[in-house]
Amino acid sequence: MLQLGNLYSTDILDPLNDYTKEIVEKRGRVLSITGTTYDEDYDGKHSASKLTSPYPTHLFRILIACNGDWSNNGPFCKQPEQTKVLSFVFPHMDGDPNCLTKDKLLLQYTARIKDVESISGQYFNFTNIPYKQQMLLKLHTNVEL
Repeated sequence: MLQLGNLYSTDILDPLNDYTKEIVEKRGRVLSITGTTYDEDYDGKHSASKLTSPYPTHLFRILIACNGDWSNNGPFCKQPEQTKVLSFVFPHMDGDPNCLTKDKLLLQYTARIKDVESISGQYFNFTNIPYKQQMLLKLHTNVEL
């Protein structure tokens, strides 16, 4: 089981989960991809070897929503250009050292999908979205959905 500090749960995860719930209520349907990763030297790139700590160094979340209708054939938008994404990468820390408001905290850790790919060592391929549109989604930093 993944161990996270108590303050991390209340100061970081709770605002992230609350925001995710708000987006679901607003949009009706949201695809959420959440994971943890290790970046030993904090260079923004995935470290293949895990640290001796029981904690991953980062947590990420990608939220995907549609400005229109979802497809009946899978978890993607009927019109690829209506796909909206919002990503976050949070370093593992014991609480929020800046005492930021919930909205400012989330904005502070907003990231591009390319950043998530780099730090997680994963590649997110949205097969039903044309390559050019995928690159636009991966390289753009949204601040809200």
